[in-house]
Amino acid sequence: MLPAYLFDPLFDFFTEIDRILSSDVKNNPDTDERAVTSNLLWFLNSEADPRGDFGNAVKAFRQSIKDLAGDEFPIGVRFEAEGYSQNFEGDATQADYAFNIRFRDTSTSASGDDDWDAAYFMQSKVAQLRSEEEGWGPYSTFSRDKRQWDVIERLRGLIGSGGLRYHLYCPTEALKLVPKALLLKKLSASEPGSLVLDHYANAGFWLNHGFPASINALFSSQTYFPIPWAIFILAHFFGLESPDGTEIQTEKLYSNMSDPKLEERQAIFNRDPDALERAIQQKEKISKKKIVRHERYFTQGPRRTISIGIEFPKLDYDNRPDPDPSLSSTTTVNGFK
Repeated sequence: MLPAYLFDPLFDFFTEIDRILSSDVKNNPDTDERAVTSNLLWFLNSEADPRGDFGNAVKAFRQSIKDLAGDEFPIGVRFEAEGYSQNFEGDATQADYAFNIRFRDTSTSASGDDDWDAAYFMQSKVAQLRSEEEGWGPYSTFSRDKRQWDVIERLRGLIGSGGLRYHLYCPTEALKLVPKALLLKKLSASEPGSLVLDHYANAGFWLNHGFPASINALFSSQTYFPIPWAIFILAHFFGLESPDGTEIQTEKLYSNMSDPKLEERQAIFNRDPDALERAIQQKEKISKKKIVRHERYFTQGPRRTISIGIEFPKLDYDNRPDPDPSLSSTTTVNGFK
């Protein structure tokens, strides 16, 4: 876990991306998932050209968090984002983008055992109005190719159920469109003042395991709550709980562990030829057609990926003399451990 004092700038950065892009979905209902994903890639690309009032979002964020961390326990933050063809999505990953979150402990005596990667593949869907006259509501819909579900389930058999998730691009404050949702009731019963819970109410970017036909379906489950995209990222670095009091689960591949499905997931992300071949074979079994193996699929050429890497001397920080308990890496963050 990162020190709690680093939570606020990370929270502000990722939730601001959600706010800007989900506001665009709300105000431009004709947009599609490719346009939203393209904008998301821009926000998370440290090499992106400045754009309007936003400048280069990553560079400004990196400088602010480095200034906060100071020189004694310096933090390194790296963002990379690239694009790939839609054919690669259909033939290999079934994902609009792949996402890798990485942590490295840079302490002088670190063994490397606390280093980890967490790779996920995101199938993006954007909410659509049923009609312009009705406006946004609980029955605003998501669309999908019916054949895609079988391929996704086969791919999950290789990389684990949590390895491929639906990233649902909704308008801001999507949860409030479903006033009877159990999740909304949980939020209403919670103590005020939590940034995490406040974002549940305001979020437009949501992650879910299953495909929901509508915004109402996204929030109608009585047993499983979707997770805001920003909160899911932060849960890798801070102990966060969902509104029902359960810890938000992440899937990290530590450097000293063995997990075949997590390893396969990482291999596909890294464009390992053998792993990609196995993924493509899953599509062939459904389509019953031979897929052309384009050379670019197996190279480190353009690809639609987002990498977020954080380096921090966690062991040195935790073992510092006369530590301030309020800055501990296990301190509760906004009411959550």
